Amino acid sequence: MDRFPRPSKPRGFDASVKAHKDRVQSHFKKKKPGKWKFEDIWSKYKRNIAVASHGKCGYCEVRVTGSQHGDVDHFYPKGEVWALHDDRTKWGQEIPGLSKVKGRKKKLLSRRGYWWLVYEWKNYVLACLVCNQQWKLSFFPVRAKRRKLPPLPRSKEKPLLLNPFFGPDPVRHLQFIITGAIIPYKGSRYGFETIRTCGLDRPSLTLDRHEKAQRAYYLLKKLTTCLPTTPEYDLTLKDFFLMGRKENVHSGMIRAIFEQETAMKWKQLEKRFAIP
Repeated sequence: MDRFPRPSKPRGFDASVKAHKDRVQSHFKKKKPGKWKFEDIWSKYKRNIAVASHGKCGYCEVRVTGSQHGDVDHFYPKGEVWALHDDRTKWGQEIPGLSKVKGRKKKLLSRRGYWWLVYEWKNYVLACLVCNQQWKLSFFPVRAKRRKLPPLPRSKEKPLLLNPFFGPDPVRHLQFIITGAIIPYKGSRYGFETIRTCGLDRPSLTLDRHEKAQRAYYLLKKLTTCLPTTPEYDLTLKDFFLMGRKENVHSGMIRAIFEQETAMKWKQLEKRFAIP
């Protein structure tokens, strides 16, 4: 997962969703509101979100644009709210040769989701079909001693799911090893919950990351075998920089490997090699 500047709200967005927001608010102010079918307005703005994330899934970083239509995911789920079981065997497994999941069990926490955020621009993330429809769904972990259910606008919650546009930096919470496998960085709770919620450790995705992770660790080894004053050292740093450009698939992984395994920050590479 990489970090991107949040896209500016499109001109006319507030006007286009106002009537929908008003109807939703009126419905959920009732003493016993029933289920509500939200009208899809967000898909009209998919391009804006896709451009901001360079056409990549905001969770797993695979290429969405050009390979699939993808989804506009509601970071805070709009319908129900689910939790994963403590039993790891109920988290689900990827079916070999397919993108589907088997054995993923949910604990229904609420039949009502974060309805007041359904038409909020900040709640949208471009997601691949696999992350959104097979793994994340309505699962939404938060840090709370006593979670308020159903969720309410006045409830103060801290999501434990990492977001590509705001919140904790994924570099501080997700770690990648040479095989492309992903683990929580230093036991991070954010990393743990994001990995199991979005299925970021699924075998097909690990395989997809493998070649780039292997290349990144090869570059790390080169950095330790040449002096910082040599042209070879500078070229190796530039290779890292080019691999980690945000438009590249799994650039977030490259940046995480670089920052976690060296004493440098990625901003140092940007300052050193970015074209003026």
